[in-house]
Amino acid sequence: MENTDKEISVPKWVSDNGYWVVESNIHTPKTNTIYFYNNENVMVYKEKLVGVTLKTKKTAVKMKLKKVLDQSVTAYNKRQIAGENEMLVINLLRKQ
Repeated sequence: MENTDKEISVPKWVSDNGYWVVESNIHTPKTNTIYFYNNENVMVYKEKLVGVTLKTKKTAVKMKLKKVLDQSVTAYNKRQIAGENEMLVINLLRKQ
């Protein structure tokens, strides 16, 4: 394999602090649970959304999830307790 000088572009919605996972079901599309993890794979926040269709393919939604992730990792680092259902995601989604 050749080593090239090309940089790999990381999407702007990818956080340096961790990652998020959306759990949903095709039978109940308006119910989602979002888990936020830090880089050590520790869950730092969890929120259940009911009555909302989460369009995770949209960049704006991904950016909002990144914002909640960064806030949650910071809060977790301060108190070492995972948050749950503090309406962080739903409040950001409503600000559209």
